[in-house]
This record gives sequence, C-alpha cells and structure tokens, in this order.
Amino acid sequence: MANKLDNKDDQHLHQLLANISERFEAQGIPKEEPIRVIIGRQLEYRGVAGETPETNLMNSESVHKLDRAIYQPEGFEGSMRIATTKEDVYWVRNGEVKKDKIGIKILRENKQSENISQETEQSQSLEDTQKTSKEQNQQLEIPEPNQSQTVASQNTEQSQSLEDIQKTPKEQNQQLEIPEPNQSQTVASQETEQSKSVKNIQQSDEEKQVKLPLADKV
Repeated sequence: MANKLDNKDDQHLHQLLANISERFEAQGIPKEEPIRVIIGRQLEYRGVAGETPETNLMNSESVHKLDRAIYQPEGFEGSMRIATTKEDVYWVRNGEVKKDKIGIKILRENKQSENISQETEQSQSLEDTQKTSKEQNQQLEIPEPNQSQTVASQNTEQSQSLEDIQKTPKEQNQQLEIPEPNQSQTVASQETEQSKSVKNIQQSDEEKQVKLPLADKV
C-alpha cells in the first residue's frame, strides 16, 4: 500500500531511506533487509530502499518527523523507531536518543559538516562579491572638483587668454613701427653732403689747371 506524496517529499523520503540503508550495510546488516519505520505505535513504512515498499503510509508530516528524528532528535516529540524484521536499531523518544545501534549520529555529524562547509562557501562568496563591487566602485569613482577651485581656474584661464589677445596686436605694432629720423640730424646730413660735393668740384678744377701745359714765352 502506497501513500501519495508530492515530488519534493517523495525525493526526501527516498534520500532518508538510502541513508538508513547505508548505515545498515555499515553494521553488516544485509542490503535486502527491509527497513521498518514506526511512529508511535503505527508501522508507517516497510520496504527495501530503492524498491517498491510493502507498506507505505508516509505522508508529508511523517516524512518531516523521520527527518527530525534522525537529524534533530533533541527537538523531536513523541516516539519514532527504525527497525529490521528482528529488532529496533534506532529509537528516539521526546528529544532523547534511547538506542542507536547503526550509528545514525554519523549522519548528523556529516550533515553538520556539510552545513558548515556550505555556510563558509556562501560567506566567502558574499565577501568576494562585496570586495569586487567595492573595487569597481573605486575604479568608477571620479572626485568632484571644489567649486571655488573651479571658478579660480576659469578666471585664471580667462585672464591668460585676455593677456594673450592684448599682447598679439602690441607685437604686431612693434614689428610694423619704423623710427622717424630726427629733423636736425636730417638737415645736418644734407649740409654735409652738399659741402662734400662742393669740395669735390673745387678739387677737380684745381687738378685740371695743374694738368694744362704752360705756354711758351715769345
């Protein structure tokens, strides 16, 4: 007789039974030995793990009770037994483990180790994500300039630009400027040239007179 379970609970039950079967084998119990799950006084399950059970009255609530009795027995209320066809091999009653002949506690220890490992990995992953995000923010962060510094910089650039504009026509005027000669210097230069010209003329006449031959006396 099989009871209807949703897919999630059905997979959970099969995993629990597989874990119990492993503990059976670890203690030398034949693999073909049926697993019996007794909650209170009711036989809820009888069958070999991985095969069609002879009895299956497990519902969602009883699957969760089996899980709690194995992994959190201190919080279990009532009575739950796991047994072979010959004897009880695990018994929990009101938060106390009364019998554990197949080492169910090993399943708890393994799961606790897995939980710790998963929490460590998640914590490390979160830390890496936060670190990466912080580094990206630092790379993208551009400091805003101080407003007074920006205004001062703009004023300096404007002042320099105005100075360059004023300097350019001044340089052009200096290049085009031709100094006018002094009037007195011009007159003196003209007089010197005239005097030199007269002197040259007189000298030329004298030279001509010297070169003329003297007339013979009669």
